[in-house]
Formats: sequence, structure tokens, C-alpha cells
Amino acid sequence: MKQFSILLVTLALVASGCVMQESLSGDAYSRSGARSGNMVRMGTIVSIEEVLIEGDGGAAGGIGGAVVGGAAGSMFGGGRASILTTAVGAVGGAVAGSAIEHKITQKKGLEITVKYAGSDECEAIVQEPGKDQFMVGQAIRVLTDKSSGVKRVRPVPQQSLTVVEETVVSE
Repeated sequence: MKQFSILLVTLALVASGCVMQESLSGDAYSRSGARSGNMVRMGTIVSIEEVLIEGDGGAAGGIGGAVVGGAAGSMFGGGRASILTTAVGAVGGAVAGSAIEHKITQKKGLEITVKYAGSDECEAIVQEPGKDQFMVGQAIRVLTDKSSGVKRVRPVPQQSLTVVEETVVSE
């Protein structure tokens, strides 16, 4: 019964670690990113491609898997055989737990290629889809956090479109 309780607690910890993922969308800011200055560049979307943002195969899945695998392995054999099956179960559980965490934390992403206004410079920025809708030819802003360098693509607010169009036309 004690091993079953450990198994349940471990699974709960692994599941809670997977649920608390940071959003990578352009309309979400981290706590440390709020109220920080951002450099803003205007541009136009040249292309949009769907991509896969790799998951995190971090410690939570590996540790949780090791505990679960070790507990499962300890139920087999007796004496020294039990030690061996516990070790094999722990190693196998760690590998499986890490792989599961990696798969669970994968996200769909957008690779948005931007041509900056007033230059021939283009840049591709990858972010998770959020509430903002994007299309090729759309006027956008690229916000760059001054301290971390993190970039995000945001649409130009409707009330600003005339100003952007005037700026682009006058260049």
C-alpha cells in the first residue's frame, strides 16, 4: 500500500509539472517581462508556416518515471533479484518518464517571416499561436524585450493602421 501511495504522489507531481507550462504566444508575457521596455519595429508578414516547438524532457518526467519504475520493479523478485529489478525499473522509468514529458510539452508554433519597414531586412520569429490572427501582407509590430532579447509578433492595432501606412508610403 505504501508503494502505491508513492506511485500516486509521483504521478500527481509529474502531471502538475506538465500542466504549468509557460505560454509562448505573442500575446502572453512572463511575470518578469511585464512592465519591461520593448523595442518596437514595424513590418509586414511575408510568410507564415506551422512548426513544432520541441518539448521539454526535463527532470520532472525523469524523476517521476524513476520513482514509478523503481517502485514497480521492486515488486518482482526477492533478495538481490529485487534490488536488480528495482534498479532496472528505475532506469527504464526515468527514460520513459523523460520521453513522456518531452512529448506532452510539445506545442504547435508559427514561424512568422517579417520584412521590416524601410529596409530589405527579413527575420523569422517562432511563437505559439495565441489570440492574435495573422495573414501574409498584414502590418505587424515586432516587440523585442530590451533585457532578454525575446521577440514577439503582434498585429498593428486598428487605430494605428493609418499612421503605419503613411509612414511606409512616405519612405
